[in-house]
Amino acid sequence: MLVITRHRPGDVASFVDVARDAFAALADRPGFVTARLGRATEDPAMFVVSTEWADAGSYRRALSPVDVRVRTLPLFNTAIDEFGVFEIVYGVTADGLVIERPSDAASDPTRSRGGRE
Repeated sequence: MLVITRHRPGDVASFVDVARDAFAALADRPGFVTARLGRATEDPAMFVVSTEWADAGSYRRALSPVDVRVRTLPLFNTAIDEFGVFEIVYGVTADGLVIERPSDAASDPTRSRGGRE
């Protein structure tokens, strides 16, 4: 599962440190796969945070402990309000591994319209 959020932080200089601390808190949680912070080449004040999780339950449980919420809140407070949780349906790795998972949501367009996760 992918969680992708775009950010336009007020304090760009400290935003990388905020992301580092949040990523450290998330990396210790079961089901965590990876976290990345990217900066827009066309707009240096715009960032993207991408985390990958084994499944939706892992992501939800990761955010439950109070210490994780405290450490991730400064990061999530700068997120732009839009959909950000995506089920991985298909992918390919650099070594040619194909990742393909059937998706009920892909076959039923009404399934994931309920709101943000």
